[in-house]
Amino acid sequence: MITFGGAGNSSISFTDSSNGAIAQFTDTGTYTVNPDCTGSATLTGLGVHLNIVIVSGGTEILGIQTDPGPTTTVDFKKQ
Repeated sequence: MITFGGAGNSSISFTDSSNGAIAQFTDTGTYTVNPDCTGSATLTGLGVHLNIVIVSGGTEILGIQTDPGPTTTVDFKKQ
């Protein structure tokens, strides 16, 4: 679950599965959104950086990690 505060701050909690290892995380971060609905997000504690795009009339955010190493994609959907 991720919460976007509307002023550039976010909080997230999620479960990750990497090579069979399951781990739970919580973090806070920042984000920016451009007029064309693209943007970026950073999970501060984890040091994860994402390029994002808002789609489906604002009800979904797609993202891809831009840091070196494993590729992580995200699909956030409004509940």
